[in-house]
Amino acid sequence: MKMKMIDARKEEGLKGLFASVDTGASARTQAAGSARGSAFSSAAFMAGVIFFLSSAFAGQAMAKEYEKPKNVLTFDLFNGFRGMGSMEYQRLLSDNFALTAQGLFWSMELETWDVTAVGAGLGIRKYSQGTAPEGGYMAANLYVAKVSAGTIVLTGSPTDLQESIYIIPTATVGYSWIMDEFLMEVTLGAQLYMGGIEPRYEGDIFPMNGTGFFVTLSVGLPF
Repeated sequence: MKMKMIDARKEEGLKGLFASVDTGASARTQAAGSARGSAFSSAAFMAGVIFFLSSAFAGQAMAKEYEKPKNVLTFDLFNGFRGMGSMEYQRLLSDNFALTAQGLFWSMELETWDVTAVGAGLGIRKYSQGTAPEGGYMAANLYVAKVSAGTIVLTGSPTDLQESIYIIPTATVGYSWIMDEFLMEVTLGAQLYMGGIEPRYEGDIFPMNGTGFFVTLSVGLPF
């Protein structure tokens, strides 16, 4: 009888020991799982934050990189060296259209004439590909200029000086492209000179009466 009671107590003690071991192991397993879950959640949260910040900064960088300038100031280098200085300010209205304002100062010899002109103009420009201020375009301008001219046939210096206000409608086609911080532009144009300077000698002509054609090569600053 005593032996049976002792065996029963031993069996109950072993069961309690195994139960304690199982309970401790389960607790450790749950704790480890909870730790792993917490670590995974933290890693996922940090990855989400990093992805959000990188996307935001990348979006800002791309927007800054592809931000188009709204204004362009150009100078005609090709004709400037020939005494026909001009500059143009361009204000973009959309991807297709821009308003322009021009200023000119000419001081040159044209055939038998010494010519000086100061004027200004306004115009509109239409970009064909919707990529203003780059790409191909067509433009129309209207200049008003005060022109002074004298003949240089006999003395080599201007004589018989004349002055007149000229109205000069202009049509152009051209192409422009941006290179880093600068803009380059090539233009072909036609002008109609309407003014009052007349030749003083038979057989002479004043080259700024009637139609004229021109080419420009300009460099600009987009901003």
